[in-house]
Amino acid sequence: MSISVSSPDGAVPATVRLMDARGIDVRDVVVARPSLDDVFLDLTGRPADDPGPRGDEADDGFLAPSGDPGREPSGQANGGRP
Repeated sequence: MSISVSSPDGAVPATVRLMDARGIDVRDVVVARPSLDDVFLDLTGRPADDPGPRGDEADDGFLAPSGDPGREPSGQANGGRP
């Protein structure tokens, strides 16, 4: 059985007590925090090592307006002054 909680404070003892009260034998308890990979998968829906879409499908919204990643569009590097 796996139980996910957003606030783990007190969740383990309360769960074990509830299971014991219902006659469920608890043999082992493991508490784990999500890894960075778990969080990435939850937020993006794909594993971190998945390169994602290619070519025209790749639109992550992180291209500079000039279309060239990392380059400031003309006239923008100095606060819009030429």
